[in-house]
Amino acid sequence: MLRLYEGCASRTLGRPQEANVVKFHFRKPKISYLFYPNFDTNSHSALHTGMEIDLRALHVHYRDYDSNDNPPLLHQKNSMVTAEYPLYEKFAELTRQETDGGSLNDLRLIYDYRGWQKFLEVHCAELKGHRVVWQKDADPYRVKLVKSVQR
Repeated sequence: MLRLYEGCASRTLGRPQEANVVKFHFRKPKISYLFYPNFDTNSHSALHTGMEIDLRALHVHYRDYDSNDNPPLLHQKNSMVTAEYPLYEKFAELTRQETDGGSLNDLRLIYDYRGWQKFLEVHCAELKGHRVVWQKDADPYRVKLVKSVQR
């Protein structure tokens, strides 16, 4: 059924060639085509452009985040790909680390770039590729507190 919706939308109104994520809305008959540059290489890719199609009204809405200094970020990339995807395990491991560390408890806090950076700073963490690690220069007492909360 989802393929039918997507096929109708893309054939009727088109699909951006650069789109690498297709989002199906649950509550409304809408489909979004999203473009996240560096999807494979950046652990939390920033949304570059989006095209949302209302299937009922056949209305198209474009969004461009290229010049935005606080774009939305993509979390839990393993849920966007199948288990056969070459980088699935790397994505899934990062999601497990973030779940264990509590960063995915409230996605509204880490929705955009600034929110994510603030979360990392408060929790004495940083990203190294697709891994969450402790900041080297973090206050040892703060690290101890964060670890106790995580337990």
